[in-house]
Amino acid sequence: PRFTLSSSSAASDVYKRQEYGHSCRNLMLGAHQHAVVDVAESMYMTRLKATEVICQHLCSNLTPLLSLGAAGSSTSAPALPPLLLRCLLSINDRPSHFGRVVGEIVNARRTVLAARYRELLHGVPGQARDAAKKGPVPLESFATSDPLRFCTELLSWLHQRAAEEDDLLAQFYPDARSNPSDGGA
Repeated sequence: PRFTLSSSSAASDVYKRQEYGHSCRNLMLGAHQHAVVDVAESMYMTRLKATEVICQHLCSNLTPLLSLGAAGSSTSAPALPPLLLRCLLSINDRPSHFGRVVGEIVNARRTVLAARYRELLHGVPGQARDAAKKGPVPLESFATSDPLRFCTELLSWLHQRAAEEDDLLAQFYPDARSNPSDGGA
């Protein structure tokens, strides 16, 4: 059968296959060992196909979402749909698929941050700054005249971007954030 990511979703298919695997282990203890081996092999191949479909879906859908907040936009890192996060968790035990998706995430965020950094230093391309409009002043204008302000603004910008990226990563790994009540350990 051909797998597609639908409302039933390939991620739930992967979870069902894991449950079948646990049932197969129990049957292996009985007299149906050859049948169980055939079923287990079939389930394994089905799971491989499902994880490949999930990986392709994630690669094609995460990049546009993670590219939000590019140059000209002041929005923070985007909130990701629960289905995409569930799909990502379902391929977590497949290093090759997981690595491919993480590589796409890294490339998309790197592109966004580089565009926003250029915007910070040089201003928005094609947007002339009018003294009467009080628009954002490119940071490079302070580099020689007010180095303290330049450093302060740059560090402030870096702090804000780091917090936004931390919020984005927390969506992928919600349990990884330390609890403030336990002292951060």
